Amino acid sequence: MTDQPINMTRPLDLTHEKRNVGPQRIQRPIYADLLPTCNNACPAGENIQAWLTHAQAGRFKEAWQSLTEN
Repeated sequence: MTDQPINMTRPLDLTHEKRNVGPQRIQRPIYADLLPTCNNACPAGENIQAWLTHAQAGRFKEAWQSLTEN
């Protein structure tokens, strides 16, 4: 016998728009621009924010000097 299995699942009806169906967001995230937690007491003793500011501006020599000044 070579009987094929019959798919008895009905296709979903996606033609009607139903309101309030599916996952809904009732809370929105709040993004806060905060300083890093190790800003006051960096374990390595580096000023990472100054180094990143110089590096992102393309001033790599000043970035290196800010890392090696202490």
